[in-house]
Amino acid sequence: MSTEHETCWTLIRRAATGEHGARSLFTRSYQRLIRAYLEQRWRGTPLAADVDDAGQEVLLECFGNAGPLQRADAGREFRSFLLGIVRNIALRFERQRGRRREQVVGGDSAFAEVATDEEQLSRFFDRQWAQNLVDEARRTMQAEAATGDPRAKLHAELLELRFGAGLPIRDIAARWQMDPDAVHRAYGKARERFRACLRQVVSFHVQVPETDLDAECQRVVELLAKG
Repeated sequence: MSTEHETCWTLIRRAATGEHGARSLFTRSYQRLIRAYLEQRWRGTPLAADVDDAGQEVLLECFGNAGPLQRADAGREFRSFLLGIVRNIALRFERQRGRRREQVVGGDSAFAEVATDEEQLSRFFDRQWAQNLVDEARRTMQAEAATGDPRAKLHAELLELRFGAGLPIRDIAARWQMDPDAVHRAYGKARERFRACLRQVVSFHVQVPETDLDAECQRVVELLAKG
């Protein structure tokens, strides 16, 4: 996020004009999400070999002349907007594969190996979207820790041990040779800081009023819990 008040839609408007920095940030923000959806959709089919090409096609489609980014309506939910683009590119690849298959073996042009459940894939995309937001919030905390602020460093390390390594607080306290109550208090502060980072990330990627940000953050956490 380049400015305090920027959102994914202002990023899109800059990317649509050809601004290199905005396009690079767009790619970094969403490329992994795009790839995860395509891998899930084509798992176990010959199209799995086309994930990289299809992912690049999504970006080319977004950034091309008269592409989706230039027609984007900031009143729409961006998550659904992006899912629609990725799904359309996937269908295009499937139709092309189907036509090639028909030319070789004859018969129905449908690409039978791809048995898609769009509703299930949409739920998968939602979970991956939520994971993207949580990972970005985590990276924000790690960046703060890298500035040399000892409290930020403590909070980032504590959350990594608690959630990344799965260590209970008592084990972290023993490892750090600290009083468990002190570690519990630090853990509470670390969680508060993470929620603030997640709130910042969500405000960039999701279009909701300020008063609804906390509820949207909770929705993100609940989506991951369902996975």
